[in-house]
Amino acid sequence: MYTYSGSPLMKLWGWLIVLCLMLPIMAHAQAEQDDFKAVDLFQKACEAGIAPSCGKLGLMYKKGEGVKQDNFKAAELFQKACDGGEALPCALLGSMYVNGQGVKQNDIKAVEFFQKSCEGKHALGCYLLGLACEYGEGTRKDMGQALSYFGKACDLKYWRGCIDYARLKRGR
Repeated sequence: MYTYSGSPLMKLWGWLIVLCLMLPIMAHAQAEQDDFKAVDLFQKACEAGIAPSCGKLGLMYKKGEGVKQDNFKAAELFQKACDGGEALPCALLGSMYVNGQGVKQNDIKAVEFFQKSCEGKHALGCYLLGLACEYGEGTRKDMGQALSYFGKACDLKYWRGCIDYARLKRGR
């Protein structure tokens, strides 16, 4: 058996290196445990009708954090949160309709959810609505409306909205 006979300082460095290598593994295990706890708490709160919890739980299902990734469940939870007045889950559900993730692909329904999100003053919803208007997906093509929605997204501090607002203003 090999024994280390170096100085105590070298032994300390060796243990510090081992500890530094183990910390990310331990942190990942703790994060997974925290995700499981969060899922349980958000599930209970969502069942009690707390809409923000439904949205957060939907995001966990969308990303597969603490649960098996499930777009169908994510869409269901985003719908519940959106119905409860949460703006971000409306935009996320609209994106799922655009891509046909967990729901049947439907650009018209996507635009409805982007509109609801934008009305709730969420920048992402306004931005995505601007894109829909610019490209005529799910709604008629309307550059004036696209400019308006990009402007709203910019006002709500979404940098992509600012960039696309400036791009349309320049006529490109």
